[in-house]
Amino acid sequence: MSLFFRHLFRSLHNLKRLYLNNNNLKTIPMDIFASTKSLEIVNMANNRLTFMDNQPGPIDINSPFQQLTHLTELNLSHNHILKIFQDWQFNLSKLKRLDLSYNNITMLTANDLQFLSRDIEVYLRYNQISEISMYEIESFANGQDTLRDPNATPAIPTVYLDGNPVVCNCLITYFVRLLRHELDEKAEKMVKLIPGALTCSAPAEHAGKLVATVNPHDLFCDYDTDNSQVKRCPAGCQCLVRTADLALLVNCSNAGLSTVPVLPEPTNSSLKYIILYLENNYITHLPKITDIGYDKVRFLYVKNNNISNIVRENLPPQLESLDLRNNNMVHINETVLKAFNNTRTLRNISLSNNPWKCNCEALSLMIYIQSQFKKVNDYDYIECSDGQRINKMVPGDICTDDVQAIVALSITLALLGILIGVLAALYYKYQQEIKIWMYWHNICPFIFNSDALDANKKYDAFISYSHKDEDFVADTLVPELEFRRKFNLCIHRRDWTVGDFIPDQVKCIYTFPTDF
Repeated sequence: MSLFFRHLFRSLHNLKRLYLNNNNLKTIPMDIFASTKSLEIVNMANNRLTFMDNQPGPIDINSPFQQLTHLTELNLSHNHILKIFQDWQFNLSKLKRLDLSYNNITMLTANDLQFLSRDIEVYLRYNQISEISMYEIESFANGQDTLRDPNATPAIPTVYLDGNPVVCNCLITYFVRLLRHELDEKAEKMVKLIPGALTCSAPAEHAGKLVATVNPHDLFCDYDTDNSQVKRCPAGCQCLVRTADLALLVNCSNAGLSTVPVLPEPTNSSLKYIILYLENNYITHLPKITDIGYDKVRFLYVKNNNISNIVRENLPPQLESLDLRNNNMVHINETVLKAFNNTRTLRNISLSNNPWKCNCEALSLMIYIQSQFKKVNDYDYIECSDGQRINKMVPGDICTDDVQAIVALSITLALLGILIGVLAALYYKYQQEIKIWMYWHNICPFIFNSDALDANKKYDAFISYSHKDEDFVADTLVPELEFRRKFNLCIHRRDWTVGDFIPDQVKCIYTFPTDF
């Protein structure tokens, strides 16, 4: 039988079971079951049905079974069906078994697994399903959880999937994580997926593996596709997306590069960070963290290049792994080592097969390598240019006592010279004040001569007195000191110049009569 009339079952109102399997049916009328709403079992296996001829346009229309609300079993295996129709999910609430094995379904999403019948078994074995996208399953599960009766029996749909040619790329990440019980518990209560012996058909590195055993971090997709209007990946590089942790892998190894190309900005594609491979090139220096995209690098692999020096600005702020093997590194400065020590993210670093110059400047590097041996992956293989293994050395090997003594003496003499220079400059500027202060405080008086201190003074003394003693000063004190003892006196009525700084000019002789 290849077709039948639309009114064939018009009088069969109480029909419970219908077996039309092993025919040559290509299509059936949309309203063929309008009068047979009591049907419970329908078997149309081994036909050529697609139900796509019932779809007049791009908008999804239900299948001819949409009115069979009492249906408990629907067998459509070994047909040419391309998708799961919505009426099977939401109209057939009593459906317990839906067999779609050996059809042409190519894609399965979380939306396809939302069945109103919670204890249904769905057989999708041996279709052409290459993509299983479950990235929305957690949000669907959260939505259903709010509507679910907490007292209801926790029955869930069961879906059988073995025998499909699944492509193991980033699109099946959530599916694999669901199989590995890595998603929210609510997602696992939404549907039970039975992969059986479901294996990867591609790519080559996963072909033949059981899908349930694949690590989600090994699942990638191309960053740019053949349909991408703008290619974001640097020329000569391969860019892959890893959905498991929203990483962008940029592989520019073996590309003949002498400089690091401009990197894409991962956040523009809802990605978090970059894994950057630059191995086996001719690169001499690393970018700065101000360069586009480079600040998002967390894993940096640059072995087998010509890098001879790195600075703090070459270290991305969230760097977790750094491979500098087989370069021209001879020294790492203190600033970089300090950054290595202070970072909370750096967990792995590789430094072997570089011509390290093991002198006193390398002492800090030796201390870092030996103290951070858990981070240094190649701890046992880092050697000086003369072949000595750094992990076996002690400070005396890398910086001898004589050299250390010379360095220490040189530093001490340099500091002493600086101190003497500063003191000399201060003395030169303030020597007169210093001499006077030391003299009047009787500090080392033997090195001072009062006449020398007073050599540039116009007066030897200033006479301070009360106006009641003016006759004594004018008639007795001044003649005695100026004419007989040859002192130059400063008398305020006679010699005072307003504004002069008195201590710079005179010593003082005080008179203390009772009236002062």
